[in-house]
Amino acid sequence: MDGEPHLAATVWTLIVFGIAILLIFTDQPLVLLVIGAALSAMVMFIYSILLIVLNRRALPDMIRISGYRLVIMGVAVLWFGYFSARVLIAYLPQLWGG
Repeated sequence: MDGEPHLAATVWTLIVFGIAILLIFTDQPLVLLVIGAALSAMVMFIYSILLIVLNRRALPDMIRISGYRLVIMGVAVLWFGYFSARVLIAYLPQLWGG
């Protein structure tokens, strides 16, 4: 497993940078956590769509998701999409100076 030391170093580097950012911006840590959560929801929205598309097109029939699992993935797309859209609608005007 040649990549494991690099993976561990990358994870610890991200942890150290996250702690440093929280320590530097101690007056607004909640804002940083909210931004992180909103960005994570947007990533999960895109990831869920890609997972469904690739799963339905690239995998053999025997191992494709189907039935209730596909429904759950669809619900996840709607869930993350709804909250991502709400965040974008609420905060994009502020970012563009409106």
